[in-house]
Amino acid sequence: MNILLIAPYTPDSFWKFESILPFVDKKTSAPPLGLITVSAMLPKSWNKRLVDLNVTQLRPKDILWADYVFITAMYIQKESALEAIALCKQFGAKIVGGGPMFTQAQWLTNGTSIYYSTGNVGIGTSAPGTPLH
Repeated sequence: MNILLIAPYTPDSFWKFESILPFVDKKTSAPPLGLITVSAMLPKSWNKRLVDLNVTQLRPKDILWADYVFITAMYIQKESALEAIALCKQFGAKIVGGGPMFTQAQWLTNGTSIYYSTGNVGIGTSAPGTPLH
């Protein structure tokens, strides 16, 4: 089993500390510890490859190598995560998403559309009984 783990790019923000990186001889201030932890929990016989988009690019050959793509993201990484997912879909990859972007943000956007892909939506009620109540 080949597992590709993708850490999306983190845009400049207060928490990125990008301006100090040359002084500490690092490429990123926040290594993808969540993905590294998940990787350690997977069977030792599985092959794993980490792509951190803060320090490298996602290549089609990485996607084609993988049986599954694992991706995690915080909401600030949404743009990069969606770009990575779109590229993975172009190559028919099976994707597993986790982290705050996937578990805390219920509403999704696509251009000018906003949608909710699971459960029921209620307007004027806190207990909708149908997909749109």
